[in-house]
Amino acid sequence: MKFQTMFALIATMMFIGCGKEVSVATTITEEPITIPGLNLELMPIPVGTFVMGSPNDEEGRDDGIGPRSTVTITKPFWLGKTEVTQSQWKAVMGNNPSRFKGDDLPVEQVSWNDAVAFCEKLNEVARDTLPDGYHYTLPTEAQWEYACRAGTTTRFYYGDDDNQLGNYAWYHDNKSLKTQPVGEKLPNGWGLYDIHGNVWEWCLDRYGDYTGGSVSDPQGPQSGPDRVNRGGSWRDIARYCRSVFRYGYRPDRTSSRLGFRVALSSVPTPTEEPSKEVSVAPTTTEEPDTVPRLNLEMMHIPAGTFVMGRANDEEGRGDVEGPQTTVTITKPFWLGKTEVTQSQWKAVMGNNPSSFKGDDLPVEQVSWNDAVAFCEKLNELKRDTLPAGYHYTLPTEAQWEYACRAGTTTRFCFGDDPGYIELEKYAWYRNNSSSKTHPFGGKLPNGWGLYDMYGNVLEWCLDWKGDYHGGSVSDPQGPQSGTYRVLRGGCRLDLAKRCRSAWRNWFRPGASGSYLGFRVALSSVSSE
Repeated sequence: MKFQTMFALIATMMFIGCGKEVSVATTITEEPITIPGLNLELMPIPVGTFVMGSPNDEEGRDDGIGPRSTVTITKPFWLGKTEVTQSQWKAVMGNNPSRFKGDDLPVEQVSWNDAVAFCEKLNEVARDTLPDGYHYTLPTEAQWEYACRAGTTTRFYYGDDDNQLGNYAWYHDNKSLKTQPVGEKLPNGWGLYDIHGNVWEWCLDRYGDYTGGSVSDPQGPQSGPDRVNRGGSWRDIARYCRSVFRYGYRPDRTSSRLGFRVALSSVPTPTEEPSKEVSVAPTTTEEPDTVPRLNLEMMHIPAGTFVMGRANDEEGRGDVEGPQTTVTITKPFWLGKTEVTQSQWKAVMGNNPSSFKGDDLPVEQVSWNDAVAFCEKLNELKRDTLPAGYHYTLPTEAQWEYACRAGTTTRFCFGDDPGYIELEKYAWYRNNSSSKTHPFGGKLPNGWGLYDMYGNVLEWCLDWKGDYHGGSVSDPQGPQSGTYRVLRGGCRLDLAKRCRSAWRNWFRPGASGSYLGFRVALSSVSSE
């Protein structure tokens, strides 16, 4: 069906149905649209009414998904059959920002601004064939949920059962640990694939409260710092993939979990003011940041350059600590003054998995997945105060070692300590821990005010385990995939040599133990 024909039908049906509930599903909305040259197919979405949001008793319900609103979509639109793929992105934009490469994988590492720019490019290409009043854009949040539900009222478009989600979505329990080719899972009733999972999808709206009551074609608040994401991703648990679940990020945020699908819609595309650097403290380069209510203090770490890994002749050197690499950290970040404590964990997550109980002890028995979930919760709590482009996450391995060294080049931040005599003053390790964890801050800090970087518990890093680059590199994030995630710092059970600044350890991301903990970073690095 040609655009001109579609528009004529749209105009006719709107005129005939003026003042009435109009059903156009059997006329103008029965035909998909394919954008020539891109193999980008858009599915027809009819006008209609649905209830947006979830009831108070829905399993997995979160704050911010209400009050429920009766929403009427007054004009038909079209929505991408799949998320925009890397081949489609490359054909339009000429590059590929994605972390996980593959032509049939969804494009990711794209911001809201990037997604809007893609749509604008499509509009330039199709300027002479677009129906009057319609253009390529992102779906509004209401359009997205309406299309996702496809007439259903259950937690997912296929029903309420988490255990069936694997048939419809790539998410945490598939153990895929990365994006997957689009269209491999079952579609919803309107022919849309991957609307649950794979990548979060940007919506047009700013993040804000629902209106409640009845409303037609809502477009969200007129102002606000964040844009809405929907659908969950390859790394999210089932509850985050529900039809109603919503999240918000700054419009310049990128991540290997953030993508989008295109709409052909009559809704205007708003413009976005350029993001400004926002400080989380009196200045962005000198002051600590404190998370209110948690007493979680984070120390400022300046940008700079250091040599990562150790020379071949360093005493106690491990086989995987080289080749030495000159690393530049191009942006400042903040890192937890201490390892996350049990009181902080309980305040955010509502439980305490630790073997050694005590509010001021480091939380342990947490996996890499658990640590990342904690950071995501922090992002929800501080959504409105995070600086543009920054979020709570785990430190990269390079950030961790850079912060641990605090400008030093010796085996430890306080010197080479050939007899391991001075280590007692800085770390809880095998020689002094009595085989248990200890309260934070009981030993001396390093030069940047960080406590327990050596010993107590091993600390999860963001990276997959892999070899160093050698040479010079900026902001490395490790390999794109792997089996193990990196840990640093040694623990209460380790020998002194395993507590050195360069020492590396690794476990599967689902592993937990009474010697595994973490500290939080506030960073601009994507938490893939």
